[in-house]
Parts: sequence; C-alpha cells; structure tokens
Amino acid sequence: MPSLKINNFNIFYEIHGQGYPLVMILGLGANINWWGKYFLKELAKEFTIIIYDNRGTGKSQDPDEDFTIKILAEDVKFLIEKLGLKQVNVFGHSMGGSIAQELALNYNLVKKLVLCSSSCGGKMSITPSREVLNIVERSRKGRMVEEIAKDNLFLFFSEEFLSKNPKLIEYAIINMSESPISGKNYIRQQNAINHFNTCNRLPQLEIETLIIHGKKDILVPPENSKILNELIPNSKLRFFEKSAHAPFTEEPNEVLKTLIEFLK
Repeated sequence: MPSLKINNFNIFYEIHGQGYPLVMILGLGANINWWGKYFLKELAKEFTIIIYDNRGTGKSQDPDEDFTIKILAEDVKFLIEKLGLKQVNVFGHSMGGSIAQELALNYNLVKKLVLCSSSCGGKMSITPSREVLNIVERSRKGRMVEEIAKDNLFLFFSEEFLSKNPKLIEYAIINMSESPISGKNYIRQQNAINHFNTCNRLPQLEIETLIIHGKKDILVPPENSKILNELIPNSKLRFFEKSAHAPFTEEPNEVLKTLIEFLK
C-alpha cells in the first residue's frame, strides 16, 4: 500500500497512467473509491493521475486533530513535493475544490486548475436548502454505513440518474461504504468547510482555471460556479445540464472530453 509520511501521519495515494501529472482531490467524507473506475481509467490514458485520501479518510492515517482547508492544502503540497514534482495540474471536486483553491493561492505548484461543484465559501457563496443541510448535518452515530451512503446518493446524483442506473447505484453504495470516515472526522471536515473563504483572494489568482458544475446540483448550488467565474480572472465555465453534484459520474464522457481539451 503506497503511503508517504506527511508531518505526523501517513497519507495513502495511488498513481496511474502516464503523461503530465494530474492531482485529483475529493470532498466531504470521500475516499479515492468514490472517483469510479471508468473515469480514472480514461483519464489515465492521457495523464499521470495522482489520487489520495485526505487525512483521517479512507486508508490515510488520522492524526486526531482539528484542521482547516488550508491545512488540507498543505498536506497536498507535501505530497506533491515528496513525489518529486515541480508543478502539476489539479482537479478538485466539492470540498476538494476548496482545497485546490488554497493550494493554487498559496503555493507555486499548480499549472492548470479545475474546480468541479465548488464555491469560494464565505458570505458570497450560495448555500443549499435547509432540507439538504439537514441531511449533511445528520449525526452518523449509530447509523449503518449503507444508510449513510444512500443519503449521499440523494445529495450527489439527479433523480433521473438514480432511477435509470440501478447497477451503477449499487456499485456507488459499495464504494461509499468501504473505509467510511469516522463521525469525528466528518464533523472536522464540516467545520473546515464552514470556515473556508477565498472570495476576496481569488481575483489575484492568475492560473488558467476551468470551472465545471452540474446544473441539477442541490448540494453546492450551480450559482456558485458563476461566482467563481466572475472572481477568477483567467477562468472559463462549463455547465453539465443532466448532472447533479458529480458530473464525472453522470456524464463521464462529456466531462472527460472537456477536461482533456482544457488540460492538453
């Protein structure tokens, strides 16, 4: 199992494919299984993809301490440097997009940036409905991992996708149920997200940036990507009409085409 010592804990990672390096960062409660095999396999035909588990998630160790999004970005910085890389492209999804923003703003390591289903945080961001927040904030204590996974399905995917893809949904539940995050670290990630805010700093970001978002996203409303597009000077925005929070699962071929055209 490949892992590297980052400060006082080991971070689990995998490397696939060949080409220019692309670091991929996932969000709240997620581990690398959530990317899906097809999406990773196709990206690995074009790039050296580097996927990893954030501290306290998946197979990465838990230092058992509070953290911020900036600290999670520092973890990625150390991973990139310890792999001997000078610059990389970065794809950040949801909270992973927040981590990617801090990485790009604070370190000269990012050549091109992709933000998927993300926001700038703070008062400028558009929050989800109370119904959605109730699901996100629901206690995990005493609940089966399969039940929590089904909550995630409602937040991640459109109703049409859920109804038409029972096999994929079964596969997603298996992935979401493997190596689940602890309740304590889930709360730590929520707190980090709640204190995240790059809105005032993003106009300083000079990196070429692609912003993608599913039009049916109820977890991070798509208006957030319009805000990111307005704030980041050298950015372009692409919506995926059929997708909710995870367009790389709902419309993988369209997302792959868009990514490859931007990153090549």
